[in-house]
Amino acid sequence: MPLEMRITGPSKATLSPYKGHNLGSASIEVLTLEVMNEIWPAYAQEVLDKWMDLKDRDGNYLSTRPHWAKEWAPYKVRGQPMIDYLRDTYSVAIPEFHKHLELISARQGWKLEDARKRFSNELFDELIYKQA
Repeated sequence: MPLEMRITGPSKATLSPYKGHNLGSASIEVLTLEVMNEIWPAYAQEVLDKWMDLKDRDGNYLSTRPHWAKEWAPYKVRGQPMIDYLRDTYSVAIPEFHKHLELISARQGWKLEDARKRFSNELFDELIYKQA
């Protein structure tokens, strides 16, 4: 299966997967064909397991996060559902995101619930808006 890789610099965006990666990030995407549907879930979990086991020179797991628009919801990280892993890894960023949205909404005359109704889905309701 072909791979696509992008090297990106750090980001200051609140929910960016690259936030805090001061030396940059390598984003790797595995491209697949429709005929791979049967073997894809097990293969994707196996690749994810390898990636999520990567550690820095001090033995700490790397701050690895998926691209928001890619497939990640059905997978696990070190045995826990990905959504729980993301809740942990974005535990500071999610409240910060809410704070920014509330400030913007106050200035523009709308509410956080308005943004949720317009832009969210069940998965993001569970991950992002449930804590609001």
